[in-house]
Amino acid sequence: MLNEKTLIKNLLKYGPWAFGAGLCLFLALYFLFPGKNTRDLAGKKPNILLITIDTLRPDYLSAYGFTRHKTENIDKLAKNGTVFDSAYCDVTWTTPAMASTLTGTYSYKHQLRSMYQSLPASAKTAAEALETAGYTTAAVIGSFPLAAVYKLDQGFAVYDDAFTEAIFVGPRTPQDVANQWGDTINERKQLFFKKIVNKSRRPDKDVSAIAIRMLEGFSMEEANNKPFFLWVHYFGPHDIPDLRLNRMDNWKIHAADYAGKVLDTDKAVGDLLSALNASKFRDNTLVIFHADHGESLWEHGFVGHGVYLYEDNLRIPLIMKWPGRIPKGKRVPALVGNIDIAATILDAARVRDEEMERVMDGKSLFPAIDKGKQIHDSLYFETYLCAHDLHAEIINTNDGNQLKVGIYCRGVLEKPWKYIKTGFSPLFDAPDRVIPPTIQAQVEKDELFNLTQDPAELHSLAQNPGNANGPIMQNLIRLLNQYTTPGKADAGKNRRQVTKDQLDKLRSLGYVK
Repeated sequence: MLNEKTLIKNLLKYGPWAFGAGLCLFLALYFLFPGKNTRDLAGKKPNILLITIDTLRPDYLSAYGFTRHKTENIDKLAKNGTVFDSAYCDVTWTTPAMASTLTGTYSYKHQLRSMYQSLPASAKTAAEALETAGYTTAAVIGSFPLAAVYKLDQGFAVYDDAFTEAIFVGPRTPQDVANQWGDTINERKQLFFKKIVNKSRRPDKDVSAIAIRMLEGFSMEEANNKPFFLWVHYFGPHDIPDLRLNRMDNWKIHAADYAGKVLDTDKAVGDLLSALNASKFRDNTLVIFHADHGESLWEHGFVGHGVYLYEDNLRIPLIMKWPGRIPKGKRVPALVGNIDIAATILDAARVRDEEMERVMDGKSLFPAIDKGKQIHDSLYFETYLCAHDLHAEIINTNDGNQLKVGIYCRGVLEKPWKYIKTGFSPLFDAPDRVIPPTIQAQVEKDELFNLTQDPAELHSLAQNPGNANGPIMQNLIRLLNQYTTPGKADAGKNRRQVTKDQLDKLRSLGYVK
């Protein structure tokens, strides 16, 4: 790498002619072969475009090997940028996964684990750091799970979450419902269910149209020296359940339509990328393309996300493009996560934020791109979606009745090994519901998979801890505890102690003997 200070010092020793000729050569080399130093010399910070696709599996993109169709626009982005082949989310449903993405911390730190919680003000986002550093910040959001009520709008000067259609369709016409986020879980639960059957999403083409208008607005700004950070979220591949149909029929429709939805989203993303390429921002914009989580399409007998921590839900696409800085056509095998996106954004913008750096779990992706560095030996992941009444585990009781029980799933990945722990959690929307220890024990489960030998995760090796895999599993259990212990706020550990009176009541109801 050229050391400009040393070069100039040496040229000065040989007189003005040599200095002038050498300086011309130096500048020519510097700008003919652009790289990070070019941008440092110019002093111009990059614009940053973060594209989030809801519920997108990487193996449904032709850039990741899908053959039934060509996702031409995302393919083009991949060919002109770098593709990460082993990228993971830390939570398998939208709201907490994007809280992790924007803060660079695991969810046990930022503490947004429920659909009825908001990101605390103490959890600083990359948008806040960029806004403080002089960036223009804006977001276009495709669906209610990322609406401003969840406080992921922290740091965004403009946060467009005006939705036009319903996430759950039915016989009625969607109406406007005000975003009145109450103080209690019950008030928030009511708002959530009102929103999803009313105006709670918008088509991908509309998301692109609004984002393109924002790009045009950035271009027309008088100051125009301010770089921008634009986050654009698409909802297209997500399922749109029909309340008039049963769950199995909805699953069948979604699984059959999923590939076509991905193709439609590719077209909408292409409109945005074409507008960027036609703008004056083309050569100095870092594009980060990713998904919040994946989607199960009949794997493990399930269609959807958020319930499990299997590969179909955890693996995400991640593609980065930055002309002159990020190599074209490169593939990175290193283990990376959504938690790395915030650190990468701040690194690219040359923004130091000590407050974020003290707590961030994520790391900049540039060492993995530039040097092939393995930036993580392991990753942590979790889901508390089934700690909601809507998704709770249904357990048969002694008297023939059924009881809804909250559960969590937490796990660690240290390739090729993955360990998943499932256990009891109080329900966020029914925290006082008494669950006897015998029923709590019924939902507890350990799973251990060798992803090289069993990529579909069909054969757990956790049933015989005394066998050859026993030491591996114990090591992963210790690793999981190392991740979660510092959080001091793990809902899964808050097991309620059942009093004698409660136990007598449970016996009278037939829940325990």
